[in-house]
Amino acid sequence: MKKSFSIIETLISVLLLSVAIGALLQTKNNNLYILSSIDQKSDFDGLISIHSISNASNDEKINFKNYVSLSNDDLRRNLKDERIEFKKQLNNKIEIKDDNIDLNFEIYEESYTSDKFGKKSFYRVTLNE
Repeated sequence: MKKSFSIIETLISVLLLSVAIGALLQTKNNNLYILSSIDQKSDFDGLISIHSISNASNDEKINFKNYVSLSNDDLRRNLKDERIEFKKQLNNKIEIKDDNIDLNFEIYEESYTSDKFGKKSFYRVTLNE
């Protein structure tokens, strides 16, 4: 008698193999999506940090050609059309007065909005003596 696999065994093994390959492909696609979104968020954070180190006015539309001189052609092309709206708003004032010291804290909420990246807000505290 010849030993071989039956048709049922072959079909089950092909089915299991195709499920495993499908799961691996789905995992790969999920990982690529996550990496892409992380890359976009880091791009947005980089653009925000370029602007935040400058003296920003209260409300403006940012064009990054005004903030950096770009020698990289690819980077210049990517930033040419990128516009981010910046809003700065006084959120709170705190005064601490003592016999020896007089401190004034101002807390600003700064928000950056982009069509491509979404919205990001953070707080900035300034100290005035």
